[in-house]
Amino acid sequence: MSTTQGEAPIIEELGLTFIYANTPIPSGGRWRINGRDLAHELYQARMVALAQGGMVFSVLDRAFQALDTRRPMLLDHMQGDRSLNAALLRGGRISLCDINFEEPTFIHTLDELRQNPDLLASIAKPIAPYAACGDCPALAICGGPSRNEQALIGGNAPDPQMCAFYTSSVEIAAWDNTGVQ
Repeated sequence: MSTTQGEAPIIEELGLTFIYANTPIPSGGRWRINGRDLAHELYQARMVALAQGGMVFSVLDRAFQALDTRRPMLLDHMQGDRSLNAALLRGGRISLCDINFEEPTFIHTLDELRQNPDLLASIAKPIAPYAACGDCPALAICGGPSRNEQALIGGNAPDPQMCAFYTSSVEIAAWDNTGVQ
């Protein structure tokens, strides 16, 4: 965390003890950040927060959680019990994707969902939708691009920077010595 001379880090200035950082969403079609660098920067932020008695949680923690629990962390926009993180929108509409309120395939009325409960499963992503995903060391952490990312990039091939982020996350978590998730 960089600061200009004489300024306290924002964690100290605001008295933060908990921060959550998400990965970039490819709203422009692709990630606009280096995935490996992002994983390392999130880890550095994690270490700064731990040193000050706080926590930075991020999607980097998927790797820590998967290694700690020995359970895959494949789901996006869904809980481990396959329940949804949905968003209630104006006009009695619901987006099945908690972060995308514009993709027509995600948006339904409550009546539509009651009439066709199978629509709820449409947010679940196919695991390893791209052939190269099957050989990836981060498969159990990532599972391939989410349905949201697939909609935003117009296909099922993962963004190379997303792949770099998740493979770097696994490497970092495997060698981390904090033992904290």
